[in-house]
Amino acid sequence: MKNLKKSFAVLLAIIILLLSLPIISVSAADSDLNYGRKLLSGMSNGTNLVKVYDILVESAPSLSNAYIPNDVSINYDEMLLIYNMFYSDNPQFFWIAKGSPGYSIAGSRIVSISPIYVTNQAGYGKFSNLETAKNQYNAKITELTSGLSGKSDYEKAKILHDRLCATTVYTIDCNNHQNSYGALVEGKAVCNGYARAYQHLLKAAGIPAWYVAGSSRGIGHAWNIVKIDGNWYYTDTTWDDTDDRYEYFDSCYEYFNITTTQLLLDHTIDNDYKSLVPNATATAANYYVKENLIFSSFNKNQLLNAFLNSENYSVFAKFTNGYNYSNFFYSFYEVEDEIAASLGSSDDYKLYDQIFGYPKGDNHDNVDWIVYLEYDIVATCQHAYTNACDNSCNLCGAIRIVGAHVYTNACDKDCNVCGAVRSVPSHVYDNACDKNCNECGAIRTVPNHVYTNDCDNSCNVCGKLRVAPHVYDDANDEYCNLCDNKRATEWKISINSTGIYSITPNTTLPNFNKDSITVSDKNGSEVKYNATKGGWPLVNGQEYTISLNVNYNIDGLDWNLTKKADTIFPDTDKNGWYNDAVTYAVGSGIMSGYSNGKFGTSDSIQRQDFLVMLARLEGVDLDAYGAKQSAFPDVPENSYFEAAVNWGNENGIVTGYQNGKFGVGDKVTREQLVTFLYRYAKYKGYDFGYTSNREAIVSSQYGDYKNVSPFATEPILWAIEKGVISGKTSTTIVPQGNAQRCEVAKIMYNIYLNDIFE
Repeated sequence: MKNLKKSFAVLLAIIILLLSLPIISVSAADSDLNYGRKLLSGMSNGTNLVKVYDILVESAPSLSNAYIPNDVSINYDEMLLIYNMFYSDNPQFFWIAKGSPGYSIAGSRIVSISPIYVTNQAGYGKFSNLETAKNQYNAKITELTSGLSGKSDYEKAKILHDRLCATTVYTIDCNNHQNSYGALVEGKAVCNGYARAYQHLLKAAGIPAWYVAGSSRGIGHAWNIVKIDGNWYYTDTTWDDTDDRYEYFDSCYEYFNITTTQLLLDHTIDNDYKSLVPNATATAANYYVKENLIFSSFNKNQLLNAFLNSENYSVFAKFTNGYNYSNFFYSFYEVEDEIAASLGSSDDYKLYDQIFGYPKGDNHDNVDWIVYLEYDIVATCQHAYTNACDNSCNLCGAIRIVGAHVYTNACDKDCNVCGAVRSVPSHVYDNACDKNCNECGAIRTVPNHVYTNDCDNSCNVCGKLRVAPHVYDDANDEYCNLCDNKRATEWKISINSTGIYSITPNTTLPNFNKDSITVSDKNGSEVKYNATKGGWPLVNGQEYTISLNVNYNIDGLDWNLTKKADTIFPDTDKNGWYNDAVTYAVGSGIMSGYSNGKFGTSDSIQRQDFLVMLARLEGVDLDAYGAKQSAFPDVPENSYFEAAVNWGNENGIVTGYQNGKFGVGDKVTREQLVTFLYRYAKYKGYDFGYTSNREAIVSSQYGDYKNVSPFATEPILWAIEKGVISGKTSTTIVPQGNAQRCEVAKIMYNIYLNDIFE
């Protein structure tokens, strides 16, 4: 009896543990539900591999390390394989990231594994309360898998495919776009979130599904392999989600239950998975095959059956070539009334159709044409209008009163609902120098800024500043040769090797010292004396007021000064476009020169070095971050950049690569750099208001905008609109090009001049 009670207590503890886990149905009869674990069990040392796998599963809910018993031995490569199988099997652990886990060793034996738990990292797992997030996630799984009783596996897979596509939008603009929580609860994700979410939904419905990683269309990607009726198929819900393609429906079926041959036409499987996934050759569960919707010629009965077997009389159909696609519709309209009658139309009903043809070059089975057809049988007369602006019923001509047309802004001439064209006034600009319309952001060509004379440094129209030094005959000449400005002879400005400008008197004054001087910027804010560097940090091209705090009756002690540009490094051009920017970046302490005294104008910047510069811009106390263990295995402990990378990672500014590494030593590309700045702006909580058609404006100006990676699309648009960057040239962005040191200095200077972070 004592042993029976003990067994019951253990069983009860196990039940309580299982109830705390996210919902997932696993049938012991089909080990393919945990396909990765099944693979491990069949490998050399399989018993130990499975034991460590199971320990990881047990540890994940409590975010603890997986401690390996003394009698279990695995090597480093086996550890990485186990972690990959564990990650690929278990989408319910949405707070775990893919990559290389941490581990500890005793002697030569691995004794524990530290999974990559990400519970406060934007993009991979950011939750105010993990337990609350688990409850929300489980509720969503229950909601989306409801109503599947009695359905076949094919029907379940299709319903879950459609529900996921209908409730999820492809975007990086959410805290959890890389995991299944983002897809299911927040309704926002990228491919990783889609694949993990669909896998969990299928497994919850009792259908084996596995996560597969690779690339597609030139970018990193993830999708699923699914087992239906004993056969494996590939499904890519990301590319089947039609939010950005078709206005009329939520999903299509181009990548629903396709073969390996079809997949590899535009997908590449990562080496980590290539040898592990089964070869998918079956076609029976493919949407177009299963629904009998591949047409080589017009067949009335085939189409009629498709409508009768569909929901709401709507189907997708494929055609073997464009010729058959065209002939189909000629034949279709000839027997349209017969189809209407077969669907139940009578004298009391009217039939109308919506037919939308979409030529699709997907090359799957040489089927190049897809069409979406929808029939609605409407009682007399449930009025049907084309859109919200249409005042005449499409069925009976009944007239209704409609509201005003909808336009995006005062400059928009085409109604957003029906396309009605109106006359609009001219674009609105602040002044003759403003190139962006205040209403719609339209860009125009504007003339040069207007200055009173060659010495005037502020545009008379818009106040744009420039460097415009006065011209004097010699040091004793008091009046400018160009504008007759009288200069104050009591002061001079000099620059030291660190880029700090010092203000000193040219004449001896009683009791004069640095405290006798007050320097104010253009906004009236005091510029503080930098005791470490021996001067005031002044920026090229900006106006400052310099005044004495002692009562000297000397003419010219209160005056506006525009600093002339100086060259402080032997490898910078005094007249170069970047000279003012370099002076600012070095003078403000964001950048510094090399130990050889040079700046390295055209040198590329590495990823870790840019994080150091960004931390300097923020003025971060890096001592608070240096004591923390880095989340990235390639960031050396106690390196000069470790604390800056930790700061950036903790605040969502940098997330690293998909392999879990930061990329130490990699040259930062222009689009990566802009993405870091964009995330920094989000971290600072700045306003992200923008013009509605900015993407159209940018793509029309820069021919290579189409080459921008998806993760950098929003940051690039933001940076161009806010004046952070203006393109490599007037017509190119060069997103994958390496960022040079002079370009980074110019970007930092642009941020200062345009008050981006003010």
